[in-house]
Amino acid sequence: MKNNKKKLIICTIFSAILFSSLLVVTSLSPMADIGENSNKFGTTGMWLGLAFLLVCYLVPLLLYSVGISFMKYIMAVACALGAISIFFLIIAFVIIGAIYSIGIQLFIAIGISILLLIVNSVWMYLAFISKPITQSDYA
Repeated sequence: MKNNKKKLIICTIFSAILFSSLLVVTSLSPMADIGENSNKFGTTGMWLGLAFLLVCYLVPLLLYSVGISFMKYIMAVACALGAISIFFLIIAFVIIGAIYSIGIQLFIAIGISILLLIVNSVWMYLAFISKPITQSDYA
């Protein structure tokens, strides 16, 4: 397996972990009490949301890792949509925090969201911009 492909797989796994932790943190925060359809920690809805999220990450990743290289483009679309949604989620966190005076839990969620944006940016760089270093680069 190429070194770049390994980095892409690791980056995808790290993104899945961050996104899952964001779901858990928001379900533990006071934001889980806002609205009737929010997921509270430990509910069936939260666990189903977490399972769906992991399936959405792992199925394309497994197909890509076994050699279906076209999955990289499908994963890129999902990565871009995820980055856009995380960007707007950060804005929503700030607005909700200002309206409801929610403290430290919101800062943790915003921090995880910013890390997720960074990881998604690195993923795009690894997938499309970076080129593997070859022996001819040193000559």
